[in-house]
Amino acid sequence: MRIIVLLLCVCCSRWLPAEPFAVGVTSDFSVEAFEDPAQVWLPENYVSTRKWPVMFYYHGTNGKPTIEFLRLLSGGQDWVLVGMGYRNKGQFEYTEANLNREIEVFETVYARLIENVSIDKTKVYVGGFSKGGWMTGLLLQRIPELAGGMILGGGFLKASPGEIDPGDKVFIGGGELDGNLAMSYGARTAFDKGESNAILEVWPGLGHQLPSAFEADQTTKIRQWLILQAETVSQVEAIEWHDRELNNITELAETDKVAALHQLIDFSDMPFTSLVDKESRDLRLELQGKLREDPDLKNELLAWSAFQQAVSFEGRDRLVSTLAEALVYYQKLIDAYPATTYGKKAGLSRERIKQQLGLE
Repeated sequence: MRIIVLLLCVCCSRWLPAEPFAVGVTSDFSVEAFEDPAQVWLPENYVSTRKWPVMFYYHGTNGKPTIEFLRLLSGGQDWVLVGMGYRNKGQFEYTEANLNREIEVFETVYARLIENVSIDKTKVYVGGFSKGGWMTGLLLQRIPELAGGMILGGGFLKASPGEIDPGDKVFIGGGELDGNLAMSYGARTAFDKGESNAILEVWPGLGHQLPSAFEADQTTKIRQWLILQAETVSQVEAIEWHDRELNNITELAETDKVAALHQLIDFSDMPFTSLVDKESRDLRLELQGKLREDPDLKNELLAWSAFQQAVSFEGRDRLVSTLAEALVYYQKLIDAYPATTYGKKAGLSRERIKQQLGLE
């Protein structure tokens, strides 16, 4: 990965303070382009003798720069975090000129950061929620030197000019009841087409909001993704975790095959599974094959497959006509497999689309 080459633009961004930032403390600093101060967090284990990954995090519409969610997820360790703002913190209107202005500010903030902080220039990430998620997708297309990003509660807009870097590591997260969820699925499809490593996490029962960083069940995947990008987990640790969880699912299959099947589907997409050896992977595939061949689980698997097709269709664009057609897809799934796990999830998707179309 090439080192980021920056065009310094003093006129668009001025920083205070000029002194290095404190370790384990959220530091506010002024950026002329931002209405509110930006934030910088140096991890509690920070030392200047090593290089650190950095995440530039963008807030939602009318929010303020923050790093709190990521600080809690990371336990305050291993990541330099930067809470970014915008030239206009209201609704973002995508034009090439508007995006160029945001990129200009990003480059200037980054340049100032590396003057004071020991940053690994091969591990520069962007992320954000809602408006910040959409912004992340745009920045990834326009700054190919970025290592990856986090699109939370948002989707994907095609930047022109711009293209997806096949080496990007991308995490996508959205609430199960979020009106943007289909666009989050669409973002995964877009990055998969670009051969990037895209991982999707859907937060059960949530709308357009972030999960609590204290809810381990809802944030396991995003936590693992952050650890994996920071390279602070060993293969031995990943294998131990994998085999322990797989053993729990195997035991569950003895009493609740349906629950075990869906836990295994989710488990197989966990970031740490990318580190395991062939022996552990083969154990997982063996259990997967056993459950897939079980006739009692046929409808569960058919419903799961139909649901994946429905969300892929729904996420292909932002047209009302697509939502209306997706509603038909979900209704057919509900009618065919009403008692299945994904038949019930299709019911939630149906109600979400109805609200978006104003049908309720």
